[in-house]
Amino acid sequence: MRRIAIAFKESRRLWFRDLLVQLGTSDAEGLATQLTLLVDGSIAQDLVRNDPAMARAAREAATVLLKNAGIEVGNAKKNAVR
Repeated sequence: MRRIAIAFKESRRLWFRDLLVQLGTSDAEGLATQLTLLVDGSIAQDLVRNDPAMARAAREAATVLLKNAGIEVGNAKKNAVR
């Protein structure tokens, strides 16, 4: 089970990294790791708190990270997690 979980989480981080490379991000590795931490953290917090606000907070943090990396972020409210 541990190997499966590690492979899944690493594949998600690599997916983020590949997208960020396509967008021309200068530190795709670092930003992919940060986004992965936000995803994993929001899932863990939702399990503990059963609160969808955790996903919204993670989305807001991801938006800040992406904008600071020079990536244009679309209308986050349009695709809001409810």
